Amino acid sequence: MNTVQKQYIAEWHDNFVNYTAKICSFVDSMKLLPEATDPDKQAIELFKYLLHSKDVADVEKDLSDGIIKKSTLDKIEKLDKDMVNFAIEHISASPVFKDILKRISYHQIEFSKQVCAERLNELQIPFEE
Repeated sequence: MNTVQKQYIAEWHDNFVNYTAKICSFVDSMKLLPEATDPDKQAIELFKYLLHSKDVADVEKDLSDGIIKKSTLDKIEKLDKDMVNFAIEHISASPVFKDILKRISYHQIEFSKQVCAERLNELQIPFEE
């Protein structure tokens, strides 16, 4: 790999690590809100398990090793969708509105994955199946 490719993957790794850390920090801060109920706090703890899953560790390892696979992108997509699903399960809204939120979120997640794959191709970064 050339310098630009290595730099792109290194930045992607750092961004992914920062992304998951910031979400953990944000979610932790939500527990401190006066209006956070005990069920909210329990849900927050469960939500954090998503961010400490084996898939997250695998993605971080792939990126730190500079090895990008289809499964790497799939795991990032799954993490994002799992977070959306978890949040939607725990909000008070009509089923129609929950479905709208889910579809919009999934569309954005899938678009981001497509853009990422295109960027890998543009940079001619080997993309293993």
